[in-house]
Amino acid sequence: APVLRDFGAAAENKLDPSFRAAGLQKGDVLLKMGDADMLGENRFRRAIALAKTGDRIPLRVNRAGKFIDLTWTAR
Repeated sequence: APVLRDFGAAAENKLDPSFRAAGLQKGDVLLKMGDADMLGENRFRRAIALAKTGDRIPLRVNRAGKFIDLTWTAR
């Protein structure tokens, strides 16, 4: 299944500046958002749509082979 690669570039562009504020960087591979595996862009967009303003959602990314946990605050 495809993984949303180069997520940081999307976050830096038009997606939502709150992802950059959460610490996502260009080249990060988003693996999980909350309890949901991010197996593609549709799941990612659905997770964003379901988040309510102020929700703090845990993220897990693979950055250059290392797993990193971040927290995104929905706006």
